[in-house]
Amino acid sequence: MTAPLPSPSPSSTPSSGASASPAPGPFAPASWRSLVSAVIPDATGARFLVTGDAQSALPRIVIPDHHWAAECDAVVDGFQDSLGFRPWVLRPLRFVEDEAQRTVHMTVALDAPPASWSRSKGLTWASLDTPPPLDDAAERTLVATLRAERAHGAPASRQPWAHAGGAWRDRALAWIDRTLATAGRLRTGEPLQQRTWGISSVLRVPTDAGRVFFKSAARLPLFVNEGAFVRWLADAAPEHSVDVVGHHPDEGWLLSADFGATMRPTDKGETIDTTLREAMGAYGALQRRLAPRMAEARAVGAKPRDLAWLANEIAPLLRDPFVQATVDADVLTNVASLAPRLTNCCAELAACALPDSLVHGDLHPGNLAVRDGRTLFFDWTDAAIGHPFLDPYVSTSRHFPARTAAIAEGYLAAWEGAADRATLERAWLLARPLTMLYQACSYRHLLTGLEPQARDGLNGGLSGWLAALVAEDAWEGV
Repeated sequence: MTAPLPSPSPSSTPSSGASASPAPGPFAPASWRSLVSAVIPDATGARFLVTGDAQSALPRIVIPDHHWAAECDAVVDGFQDSLGFRPWVLRPLRFVEDEAQRTVHMTVALDAPPASWSRSKGLTWASLDTPPPLDDAAERTLVATLRAERAHGAPASRQPWAHAGGAWRDRALAWIDRTLATAGRLRTGEPLQQRTWGISSVLRVPTDAGRVFFKSAARLPLFVNEGAFVRWLADAAPEHSVDVVGHHPDEGWLLSADFGATMRPTDKGETIDTTLREAMGAYGALQRRLAPRMAEARAVGAKPRDLAWLANEIAPLLRDPFVQATVDADVLTNVASLAPRLTNCCAELAACALPDSLVHGDLHPGNLAVRDGRTLFFDWTDAAIGHPFLDPYVSTSRHFPARTAAIAEGYLAAWEGAADRATLERAWLLARPLTMLYQACSYRHLLTGLEPQARDGLNGGLSGWLAALVAEDAWEGV
């Protein structure tokens, strides 16, 4: 997933990839709570469960934390306790953060209960065609939308894992079993949902040789075929890649081995500067080494997104009706005023004559792991070919602002000899505002490719990166 703009608020979200140590709301402050309701249909889709004497509410649970929209563990466990069956999350329907009350209001769509399930006390089946008057206005709107979908069909942009009935799940599980068998492994239990949202579905799968992660990413305009790309990367740079158990070349599915805990902004201690310096140095060295192999990266689906592409994206970004409806008008006015300066920055950065290479596009700490002395980079959904310096600022500096010097030191050291030191330092400064523009462009393409209900929890990224772009500190030293 494109990197959300980190901020003191919990609107920041981790990536679309698999984290071996799931933890809801890793970038959120403490003392939040999440109110999660669920739309639960029957097998026909004609009825849905309601609760209360007046049948005026959807079933709901309370999670004593800031719950991120895509995470599944707490939602599945909570509704299993209250409903008496283990639900399958299809997709988030609503995600709203109330900063004043430090409360998340969220609604998810669950698949139908199993045929053997006996309805729990206090729950009633209600007709979708003639629903009861729910107390929550947002829930009434969601039910009305589902009623319209029942009559006219789901949006074409809905991802396959978000459809009810289990057909995609059964097909994915059959492929997982075949792939494990080819690798000499055996699945030992049911898959557990880790993340489900508009841009990916991630499952944890127990096997007789340790758990593996399955990921299916959305087919969006700028997304790579991640299965094929990671298979190539694992061959090109195995020391920095997850271990690939298998991939589906047509579906883009990826099955990878567990690799331990990821780096998080809560990591503390005297060694964090060293860890970040080494991690970003390893990443810069990886980009530099693979730069001559970008024809191969393009062959496995990495999109060309160089500085000329970025400069040409400014005008379409500003005139996009979706962007105009989503972003504050004053912010867009300020971005428009910066357009000539941004174009000049693209030209000046290109003149630094550093080679295009891999751009991860989502290089936040949750997509880095250190294992056995080597740094692993994963979640390559946004992988592209462009200016390498558009990566390090994206989230590492944002999540560790007090350690930007260590990050820069490690990263620039990897590029010594590619240009003189003054040029490298100038490129580092020029890349800061251009990274913000790059991220905003990514969000524009991502959001317009998703169905409206899948945009909650992501819209803030577009607004946030553009707001950061027009802030004074984005241009400090530039």
